[in-house]
Amino acid sequence: MFVGAMVVIAVSVGAAFVVCLSLMASEVTQTVRYDDMCAVGDTCTLSVTVDEPAFSGVPVYAGYQLTKYYQNYKDYYPSYSDEQLDGRSFTVEDLYSDCYPQDPCPTNGSDSDVSECLDPCGIVYATRFNDTFSMAYGASATDGMAWVGKAEGDAVDWTSDGVAWAEDPEDRFNPSLIEALGDEAEPTMAWMRASGTPSFVKPYRIIEGGLEAGEYTLTVGSEYPVDAFGGTKAFVLTTRDPTRPSIVALCIGCLVSLGLAAPLALLCTVTHIIKPRSSKYTMPISAMASVNDTSDVREVVPPGDVDSASSRQPESAPPLAAPVSEGGTGTGDTRHSC
Repeated sequence: MFVGAMVVIAVSVGAAFVVCLSLMASEVTQTVRYDDMCAVGDTCTLSVTVDEPAFSGVPVYAGYQLTKYYQNYKDYYPSYSDEQLDGRSFTVEDLYSDCYPQDPCPTNGSDSDVSECLDPCGIVYATRFNDTFSMAYGASATDGMAWVGKAEGDAVDWTSDGVAWAEDPEDRFNPSLIEALGDEAEPTMAWMRASGTPSFVKPYRIIEGGLEAGEYTLTVGSEYPVDAFGGTKAFVLTTRDPTRPSIVALCIGCLVSLGLAAPLALLCTVTHIIKPRSSKYTMPISAMASVNDTSDVREVVPPGDVDSASSRQPESAPPLAAPVSEGGTGTGDTRHSC
């Protein structure tokens, strides 16, 4: 039964891994690095060639990629105030607890009034990504053909609605408050959701109608410095929904499970073939005879209770005293009680 279970597990995980690979193959991503071409403070125009037919007719997610950026650092990712960004009431003590290690009230410290403190406070919001992107149709579509219904210089129709997780604008943040601070609501919420890896992609816009293959013009307003921590910046186009769990992570989990289950299943199968285990328990006849032989059974007697034990012995039991040999020396063959 154990062997069969292991085989079933291995086959199931293997099938899931095959499905994951097919799903990964359906995800298409194109990356354009620009930090090495566009200095901080500059506005740069880049030519982007989209040659992936998979971008056509499906939602395409435009975003940015940062590397060597550790949002999961223990003092970084919790450093913001839910109450501030959601419009709930809070105290100065709450801000000092939520926004550590930043000082939320640098003017008068803990003696400050709430109105004198940073709004919002916290390292996560203070270090939010602030590069800007715009995308337009270039000179031509694929193979020099003209765009259908579009002209060179027309802006690509995209939106920021839907780039944040569904629960963020409903339960965690107040979009109106973020917009009142001069920031875009959902891209800011996407930034506030910390990544677990040092290289990550954050969503910026959604192109609902997809992108036809051809030449595009990307205008980048570079404001976010990455040289201080040795990171890189890139513009990303992908068909993967960033608000859903990564299929890559799922496939890695399936691969690890398969790597553990398959060798165990193989080992158990080989062991069963070489040395199969009988389905019935058998005992040698000699052993069964010794188990059923009660002729030499003795009662276990506690020390000091010999007299009472002697009175309880069956009539057929031999005497407790050792028989004397023919020579009268008492050194012959003897049988001891248990």
